[in-house]
Amino acid sequence: MQEIKISGYEITLSKRPYVCIADFRPVERPYRGFAIALMQRELLLLFQTVIIKRPGLIWFCLKGREYILKPSLTHIALHVRNLEACIVFYQEYAELKVLHDRMSHGKRIVWLAEVGREKEFIMVLLPGGPGRNQVEGDFSHLGFALASREAVDQLSDKARAEGILVWEPKDEPYPVGYYCGVKDPDGNFVEFSYGQPLGPGGK
Repeated sequence: MQEIKISGYEITLSKRPYVCIADFRPVERPYRGFAIALMQRELLLLFQTVIIKRPGLIWFCLKGREYILKPSLTHIALHVRNLEACIVFYQEYAELKVLHDRMSHGKRIVWLAEVGREKEFIMVLLPGGPGRNQVEGDFSHLGFALASREAVDQLSDKARAEGILVWEPKDEPYPVGYYCGVKDPDGNFVEFSYGQPLGPGGK
């Protein structure tokens, strides 16, 4: 089990303070059971074992797996002109599903995610954006992996018919693979690829 130094967190047990990070008080013996670590950004993690070694040093272990508390990319937020059109686009082209849909300060906020990865990475769509007129030589883009070259071809055919295909299917050496580019309703370029090491077909 790895030792991890942390700061700025509070460990609670049964809704009662267990260790105050502002006052690292050692305990006579480790508590073995369930505790909840309330972390920044309202992220909740359930740890099966919490061992207080000495002031300022804590071990965390969840079902035998070690967790290192470090920054993790969790979402991307797009400020779009046409919220509904973008929702439909990412549902149809990327097969994302609506995970969260709420009103905040009079505006509709929508979270989208891949099925099975709802707790790993999400796309947040915010309405009222200025739109993006991305030029042809600007290769900024979002990237989605597909299951086969045929899937890339089928998707590019659909985008071409709808007038939103910006990069014809192209084969490039590893790790780029076979890909095409599509423009979403807000003007962002979106790549769909096969053969990259980041998704299906990766080597």
